[in-house]
Amino acid sequence: MPMIDVYTARGVIKDRKALAQELAQAVMRWEKVPVIPFFSDNTAAFVHELDADSFSTAGGAAATMCASP
Repeated sequence: MPMIDVYTARGVIKDRKALAQELAQAVMRWEKVPVIPFFSDNTAAFVHELDADSFSTAGGAAATMCASP
């Protein structure tokens, strides 16, 4: 099942459902699969909200979002 995960600080994304659907559709375009129920029902995106202090770059700067395929 193709999927993508997005990790973001709580409150950054206003419409998590819309973002998840747009990302899942982008994954389908990237994979070049036809838009049929077999793929649209089995391609997913997940938006994970965490406390703002849960993010950091290797240099110690605060980060607000990252994506993982």
